[in-house]
Amino acid sequence: MPVTRDADDRALGVVYTPPDVARPMVRMALDALSATTAEDILGLRVCDPAIGEGAFLVEVVAVLAERLLAAWRREGLVRSEAEARRAISARCIFGIDVDEQAVAAARSALDAGERALRVGDALGFDW
Repeated sequence: MPVTRDADDRALGVVYTPPDVARPMVRMALDALSATTAEDILGLRVCDPAIGEGAFLVEVVAVLAERLLAAWRREGLVRSEAEARRAISARCIFGIDVDEQAVAAARSALDAGERALRVGDALGFDW
């Protein structure tokens, strides 16, 4: 659900990362993780301090959901991809952005609520 960008955004230096750019970056970053059990994967926390519309976090959910499904299978559990995505979104994903419309789009794309994805300035936020 892309948010329509205008001249003001460009003037402020707002740049949104396309999924085909975010995908390989996220995969490369997460390849270094050693989490292999469902408990370890669900214990991960990923925070994007400038989420925009959530391109990076959408890819993080996809990668971690794949790994979670594989872990559940190794542990003898049968779960769906949708369950894995919901679990990752609910427990592992956090972010903040100053653009309220972009955060709303990210919440929708990630099925995440206000607790996980917030409107605010990451540089001045009381973490």
